Amino acid sequence: MPIGTQHSPENEPRKMAAVVLETGGPPAQSVTCRTEPIPEPAPGEALVEVHAAAVNPLDVANAAGRLGTPLPVIPGVDFAGVVVSDGDHKGQRNAELRGMAQCLNR
Repeated sequence: MPIGTQHSPENEPRKMAAVVLETGGPPAQSVTCRTEPIPEPAPGEALVEVHAAAVNPLDVANAAGRLGTPLPVIPGVDFAGVVVSDGDHKGQRNAELRGMAQCLNR
């Protein structure tokens, strides 16, 4: 969810709150919440404002360090939200496109 965008100067990047896997290990020690820049979607990609996210077994395995995923990483393959922009139509809000998505982080 975007934060700090209402009063941010135009030249500052927009930010979002994100759960981040910093290191491998127990979730209480490896997961933090921090502010990250909102990514720009490339052609063929979509930017989704996430309204709900689930902890998937893949996320748990990543947190435990079992998959060798390069860290830090923003986990999440199961989420629901609203498509707010896509790489082919940057800046256009597509509020009518709502639903659940499953994807892999790149």
